[in-house]
Amino acid sequence: MHLQQWENLLDFPTAVFLTKSHNSLSMNKASTIKYKNNKGRNRNAFTMMELIVVVILISVLSAIAIPRYGKTIERFHATEGKKVLLDILGAQKRYHLEFGEYASATEHLDIEIPNNLKYFMNVVTGAGLSDTVGNITRNGNLYILYICSDGQLLCKNLPGPTDYCAIIDIPEMP
Repeated sequence: MHLQQWENLLDFPTAVFLTKSHNSLSMNKASTIKYKNNKGRNRNAFTMMELIVVVILISVLSAIAIPRYGKTIERFHATEGKKVLLDILGAQKRYHLEFGEYASATEHLDIEIPNNLKYFMNVVTGAGLSDTVGNITRNGNLYILYICSDGQLLCKNLPGPTDYCAIIDIPEMP
């Protein structure tokens, strides 16, 4: 086509765009300009470099987010054990006011420990370690939470590679 014919087409009321092929110009009624590669095919895919950059970005973000998510979940699970221990502390203090000593068994307390704990097991009252009045073990034997008569929570990591006491932000038992 001659230049005059292209100019007449541009005055046409519908949207007409010019695209350049490897050896000729072609007309397209698309809303955007489409480019053709040297083989005459439309380019409507991502390049390998763009894909690599996206994969690297997703990998870096995942490497940061997944460990933080795991720590947040473990802190959430630890709240179940903390609640049970605080209930035991309150019952132990009531028992101490009445009898002058802390109870040596859960059955002596005026509370009922739930049997269907989701994340903890082995609730023990009067644990006998220093001034602790109760403890509870995390399922999977990951760590043990202790509560002292003054209300302080302590943690003891059980053998394993992870420092759960640091994750749940409770001081480790000396």
